Amino acid sequence: MQVNTNFPEILKKEISFGDRYLLKNSVKDKIGTAPKENLRFIIIIPCYNDPGIIESLKSIWNCARPDSSVEVIVVVNSPENAEAEILAINNKTIREVKEWGKTHNDTNFNFFILNELGLPEREAGPGLARKIGMDQAVMRFNQLNHPGGIIISFDADTTCSSSYLSEIEKCFNLYPDTKGCSVYFEHPLAGNDFPEIVYRAIAEYELHLRYYISAIRATGFPYAYHTIGSCFCVTAETYVEQGGMNKRKAGEDFYFLQKVIPLGNFREINTACVYPSPRPSDRVPFGTGALVRRFIEGKISHVDTYHPGSFEQLNEILQDPSEWFGMSPAQIQSKFKRLPDLIKDFAGPDYISKIEEINNNSSTPGAFTKRFYHWFNMFRILKFLNFAHKSYYLKVSVREAAVRFLEKAGHGSFEKMSTVELLQHFRKLQKEEGRS
Repeated sequence: MQVNTNFPEILKKEISFGDRYLLKNSVKDKIGTAPKENLRFIIIIPCYNDPGIIESLKSIWNCARPDSSVEVIVVVNSPENAEAEILAINNKTIREVKEWGKTHNDTNFNFFILNELGLPEREAGPGLARKIGMDQAVMRFNQLNHPGGIIISFDADTTCSSSYLSEIEKCFNLYPDTKGCSVYFEHPLAGNDFPEIVYRAIAEYELHLRYYISAIRATGFPYAYHTIGSCFCVTAETYVEQGGMNKRKAGEDFYFLQKVIPLGNFREINTACVYPSPRPSDRVPFGTGALVRRFIEGKISHVDTYHPGSFEQLNEILQDPSEWFGMSPAQIQSKFKRLPDLIKDFAGPDYISKIEEINNNSSTPGAFTKRFYHWFNMFRILKFLNFAHKSYYLKVSVREAAVRFLEKAGHGSFEKMSTVELLQHFRKLQKEEGRS
């Protein structure tokens, strides 16, 4: 049989898992050196106005080494209209990282730096910077046709425990079907690096994060995980299959992980720790840095969060969705009428038609439940909580919410505890209840 030799060159070689993604996203090799055959971990660090990044690199370098090769890709970035002061800091960072890397590269541990200064203003931000680095990770794993390569998301103002890499490795070794992980974190609550108000602010903010996840988990919802940019990892194959990182200027981590977590086989690593910085920031409109800045500027004196009553109402529909399975339209309407007014007002008549649709496409209670949670997901939960906040339950201080939640859950009396003591209790609870 005669072979047609006119096929494009890409079709003549063995197709690798990331070829289509790389072609579609026009990803070019920005590193230029071949990856080691045993490469398994690539850590991506976006870096913008981060003069302290060497401390982050030191903490990674000092980790207990996994059995496979590790690469670290630092993406120094800024928008095209960046101020001269920011550009100066970024250029100094590039020089320092290059110099530091000269004495901190070895056979199985290599550091690379990407100079991404002058990014388009409309896109420049954490999302694009993270995407640039992660796309390079895909290219390198693709050269090895290694879909199980692990892309690790970190930050330039963050450090980690010495067990960080070895515990990530252990998780993927114990559970080979893992698609991604959330790594346990703790913000510093005291020290000499920041004013006292910064530590007070970050204690309130982290308490909000932990209360929020615990309260959602208490409703029965199975996909409630922390989604922090410096504290997650995914396989290269999963990253590609979900279309890669988005270019959002804030919340890119949350939006990306909401595509990954519902796939299943997403786990928590609570045997290592990431230490994000509590420093203020004006680069993003919300999140850690923005909230701390508002504290410093005197715009807020405490953190408000969603009222526990909102979650208690949410429990009515999230605790056991399979109760709706197999119901006739008349039964669905009858059950819907018995729901709390808040639920009915939020859901409206579309809820009934959606339940009917899910029923029509589910053959078992388990299939129904899975489809239901994919519809009533973290985005819909957030919409519900904002609706409840405006219409039924005013937000309350995070301390008040945390106390009520813990006491109602039967953990004891917490009224006399400080914010930091409450946070320590939530930390302990979430480490113990880790999801795998």
